[in-house]
Amino acid sequence: MRVRRRTELLRKTLSGIILPLLLISSLSLVFNVKPVATGNTIYIRSDGSVDPPTAPIQRDGDIYTFTDNINDSIVVERNNIIVDGASYTLQGTGAWLSKGITLSGRNNVTIKSMTIKAFCDGIYLMYSSNNSIAGNNITSSWEGIFIDYYSSNNSIIRNNVTNSTNNGIGIHNYSSNNSIIENNVTNNWYGFGVGLSSNNSIHGNNITNNHGGIRFDRASNNKFYHNNFINNTKQVDVTSGYANMWDDGYPSGGNYWSDYTDVDLYSGLYQNETGSDDIWDHPYVIDENNKDRYPLVKPWTTPASGKGIWIWRLSEAEGGNVSAIIEKCKKVGIKWIAIKCGDGTQFWDWQCAPPLITEFHNAGIKFLGWQYVYGDDPVSEADVANQILDAGTDGLIIDAETEYEGKPDNATLYLEKIRKEHPESFLAYTTFPIIDYHLNFPYLEFGKYCDVVMPQDYWKEIGVTPEEMIKWMEEQWDKWHKIWKEGGYGASIKPVIPLGQGWDVTGSEIARFCYLVYEHGYDGVGLWRYDTMSEENWEAYASTPINTSTGTGITYFRTDTGIIKNLKAVNESDLPTEGKPNIQFPHGFFSFSIARLEVGGTVYVTIVFPENIPTTAQYWKYQEPEGWHQIPMLSNDGDNVVVIELTDGGLGDDDAVTNGIIVDVGGVGYPTPPLHDVAVTNITFSKQYLTINETIYIYVTIENRGNLMETFDVGVNYTRMLDPLIGTQTIILAPGESIQLNFTWTLTDSGRYEIKAYTSTIPDDVNPSDNIIIAYVYVVSSGSSETGGVGGSRHLLT
Repeated sequence: MRVRRRTELLRKTLSGIILPLLLISSLSLVFNVKPVATGNTIYIRSDGSVDPPTAPIQRDGDIYTFTDNINDSIVVERNNIIVDGASYTLQGTGAWLSKGITLSGRNNVTIKSMTIKAFCDGIYLMYSSNNSIAGNNITSSWEGIFIDYYSSNNSIIRNNVTNSTNNGIGIHNYSSNNSIIENNVTNNWYGFGVGLSSNNSIHGNNITNNHGGIRFDRASNNKFYHNNFINNTKQVDVTSGYANMWDDGYPSGGNYWSDYTDVDLYSGLYQNETGSDDIWDHPYVIDENNKDRYPLVKPWTTPASGKGIWIWRLSEAEGGNVSAIIEKCKKVGIKWIAIKCGDGTQFWDWQCAPPLITEFHNAGIKFLGWQYVYGDDPVSEADVANQILDAGTDGLIIDAETEYEGKPDNATLYLEKIRKEHPESFLAYTTFPIIDYHLNFPYLEFGKYCDVVMPQDYWKEIGVTPEEMIKWMEEQWDKWHKIWKEGGYGASIKPVIPLGQGWDVTGSEIARFCYLVYEHGYDGVGLWRYDTMSEENWEAYASTPINTSTGTGITYFRTDTGIIKNLKAVNESDLPTEGKPNIQFPHGFFSFSIARLEVGGTVYVTIVFPENIPTTAQYWKYQEPEGWHQIPMLSNDGDNVVVIELTDGGLGDDDAVTNGIIVDVGGVGYPTPPLHDVAVTNITFSKQYLTINETIYIYVTIENRGNLMETFDVGVNYTRMLDPLIGTQTIILAPGESIQLNFTWTLTDSGRYEIKAYTSTIPDDVNPSDNIIIAYVYVVSSGSSETGGVGGSRHLLT
């Protein structure tokens, strides 16, 4: 990594119409009665203005950013803009034909980083092309993302689409050449619906627990590969006579099908060569025109999924103690390690030895060799790259920086030679994150031959915050992905796995960077580099931070497997009270999901709170429809760390589905100490000025401010010379309840009367001074009386 040179360069410039027809033709759709649409709409006008101007959307040039949650629909009338939800929610009412965001006749619009819920169509595109829908959570719609009427060349990337009553993602009516990549499409009626559309590419998606994985209606020549079809009631529903492509050829492979088990004894293009290859030996047959020729044995992931760490010189990491390196990696949850195995034309065999690679494999850690390349001798550099792959590594990462600018032909020569010997191997390249500053770098050539790109997002070196770094990187790569696709270079567009800065930064910065990476839907993250990281930074890398809803401070979450996503602080008042335990939750609640688990697997969640947790604490969660229940804590010894165990589809999983994803809403509470606190809060009269022999009503309000059921007497006396009793009542009052008591009294003499309302003695009452209240009434021998009046001073009952 030539950090200084790269940094100096960066700093030089720092369907509504066809819907009835679809309903009629569909054979197996869920019908719901929809309320009438409200008609509330926000417009981003063609002149760039926001209408109404009071809408919580801030404009900065061509970037429109939410500043709060929005309860209206949005119509975009302007091209070449970015609409950034900034993690806020666009909320509808579920009205039939309502649309969260509408793009009609639009080009080059990006919709990203928002939650969209309860619309008929979450995002609707019609006659729109070259747009990007990325990193959104879309739920509770009829159609989550609806690509309709001649919409083409759109990119739908890293969205979570759930609980749609029709299609999670729909592609309809002559829409073509759209790319649907790395989305999680779960618990919909159909994951995907494709009708009268062709030449779309759908790959790298998780399609799980839908009634149907994909439904086709007169659609052909669409390509599906590297998708995971898991636990769908019916994986594919296809109209006969129409053919689509279900794999990416050999050895890239097809899709993973959870309902298919075969044998894996052979390999090769025709699966007739001895030796397994993680591809089943026989095709997955859908019908006579549709078959996956190379179905995957395991769910599809890249070797760089999850957390990774980079090593330059092995001797500088734990003094070269591989066991210590592995121990720390496992503690932090590292899934892959990138170790330097080559520099230009030099092969670093001492850091790429098969026994070393085996040690990491035995620990369940992928071993990726990385090579710094200069581009002056691409043939010899390719020879070193092939040696790295021949050693048994899980792939090669190519570090190409300043030296490779202006050398596209050499890049092609280098990469073609690698692919000739290792056509199936995982290749990634890492380089400058800001493409505008390095237009002579051969991004197209490296992208064409590699599987993944790892932009070097060294935020402090570049001079920005982690949040600004992620935003800037996304704007750059989204922009150039569109340009490359329009120019016919779609093959150079590859998934992004950000590479962050591990040195000379705080643990908080690392935690924030990694949280944003996963929150925005990226498949993995890496840090440069192992030996420069402090213990604080290692701890942060193992964790995901969140501020509590109660303001007690930052709480950190980490897991022993999988990744934490959608972590949010939840107010206690937002959860149902029925059945909730009578304990206090000083840190509020948290909602989160854990993805990329083994289907049906178990995960240990470690939670680090801003203060010590009593040993009597309990972890409670709310889960519909069961309600409140307690999850056992595996570790709680009085410090600020607790551990809970959750099981996919079982204990602690809100979606109750075995799908490799756990959803949880819960929090740690403490049994509340007994608290006696009863108060007489008010006394009023039907009249305050009376005549002799007139009867009044005395109203006394009592409140139980403690947390225990209380039984006690309430008395009312009047005082002139003596203190006679007007009346007494015995009541039972639950915690938080109040009651107004009614006493009647007839005045027989004129004068000023002191009326005293009080409780009997409450044992251990924390505030006995409020157990009595005094007010006054006045009686005259004749004349008119006045109505109203309230009490006066408060005194301690003795």
